Amino acid sequence: MSRKEKRLFCSIFTVKSSLEQYLNITLNTSYKIISLYLERLFLHAPQLICYTAIDANFKASAFQLCSIEVGETEFTDYSADTYIDTSPISLHAILRKQKKDSIESVRAVKRENPSCLAFNEWLAGVIDGDGYFNLSKKGIARFTVVMDIRDKEVLYEIKHKFGGSIYTISNANALRYQLSGKKGLITLINAVNGLIRNPTRMLQMNKLCVKYEIELLYPKPLTYNNGWFSGFMDSDGSIYLNQISGQVFISATQKNRYLLEPLIKLYSGRVDINSPKTEAFKYIIYRKQEVFNMVDNYFSKYPLKSKKQKRINLIKEFFLKRPSLKDKDILKLKE
Repeated sequence: MSRKEKRLFCSIFTVKSSLEQYLNITLNTSYKIISLYLERLFLHAPQLICYTAIDANFKASAFQLCSIEVGETEFTDYSADTYIDTSPISLHAILRKQKKDSIESVRAVKRENPSCLAFNEWLAGVIDGDGYFNLSKKGIARFTVVMDIRDKEVLYEIKHKFGGSIYTISNANALRYQLSGKKGLITLINAVNGLIRNPTRMLQMNKLCVKYEIELLYPKPLTYNNGWFSGFMDSDGSIYLNQISGQVFISATQKNRYLLEPLIKLYSGRVDINSPKTEAFKYIIYRKQEVFNMVDNYFSKYPLKSKKQKRINLIKEFFLKRPSLKDKDILKLKE
């Protein structure tokens, strides 16, 4: 290999490393394949000042891409003797400058899809309840969420979208979902960034945002038509019957009162201290009309994904029939 070819090889190797860091992928070792990744790059970086590439044999023509707009491709061919300077500092600066806007653009496109937004809101509620972001001292990033073993379908739905693994927790009827892959973590963070409301969870996720150079977004005030409460109910909520009063309760327990207080204005109910032993607060909806309103107007639009939805479906039937305490419908509601 000649000196010029070696120099050009070093240049494209630098570009390859920068692209890998920006796109969060591992490029094929055959540099001829790098051009195939440009289409993906254009979705994130509308303007790329300079790019140099050479094929696997290091003897084909190099080409330069200047001021490339999305959907436009202009190639200027140069002979193998032409060297185009692509310093790592300037290229890295270009990519870093556009990274913030590109992530926001991708996130905006995702949230224009109502079904995608509803799922992300629901997922944020689950994470605020039973999720956990962790960055070890060695720099290993992980996300975990634990749910009842009866709700394994919920965890498999999350796994289908972001990857990861599901493990059985010994001596407990529960499953743990774990995600540690960089690509999956970044996708998940971008999906729920700006939707997480638990201050503890935001601080945890911020450590991963710093690691992956993602700006942490703060949530907007919660609104009635938001899937967050559905996910929060799937993680920390319960639907149960008070056999003494004959009332049905929809409740959610959380140590942080900050998460529960906005629910009163949106969905009625009240917040009480759960128990001195648990050191937590409980949000409760207990009046018949308020419970019916949640069943008809909220949970019909944002149904729970866990088995708790079966109890929601039995609430109105329970009030209409008013069964005795020994009736089978009572047992179903208590399952």
